[in-house]
Amino acid sequence: MCELYTASPEDCDELLALAAETRTNGASAWWHDYTNTSLPSWFGLFVRLEASAERIRQYEPESIPGLLQTHEYAREVTRVPQGLIDEQEVDRQVDFRIERQRLLTDPRPPHLSVVLSEAVLRRTVGGPAVMAAQLQRLLDATRSPSVTLRILPFAAGVHGGMTSAFTVLEFPTMPGTSGPLEPPLVYVTASPALSTWTSPPR
Repeated sequence: MCELYTASPEDCDELLALAAETRTNGASAWWHDYTNTSLPSWFGLFVRLEASAERIRQYEPESIPGLLQTHEYAREVTRVPQGLIDEQEVDRQVDFRIERQRLLTDPRPPHLSVVLSEAVLRRTVGGPAVMAAQLQRLLDATRSPSVTLRILPFAAGVHGGMTSAFTVLEFPTMPGTSGPLEPPLVYVTASPALSTWTSPPR
């Protein structure tokens, strides 16, 4: 319909997010409680789409993905760079991140497939105790049939994901059709100042 009515890409993204929100079985959208944080406005769109995805694929070269972070690890990475936001806002953003993780314990969770650079495991965040708890969290997550975790070793050498983290959201198939409810979406972070959405070629 967006293509038929020549809607702008921004309007299409918002309409897709609204469509995703209507498939939460009538439950209130929990993320509305966090709309007054300093999180960028586009992240609300990301969370809506994430909540309706059937499969989430991620590559991370620098840190543990938010869906798999412990509370203390999340606090440490949210504080960077130091002094950018106050501790009250840090608390709100961390609570928001931990709340997102409920997605993985839903009765029908999406399949989360994560590839981490070896550097993510070797980089100590928040001290040995915080990092040990975070590594245990990763091990615990892999016991779920809906979570796949792989490590890209340094020995792999040069590869296409060296300069950016990315997330691919894939959506369920519409009943009675052979196609998904929405096309797959890719979120790419090339640097802290550059974040983009795109739809892969069909």
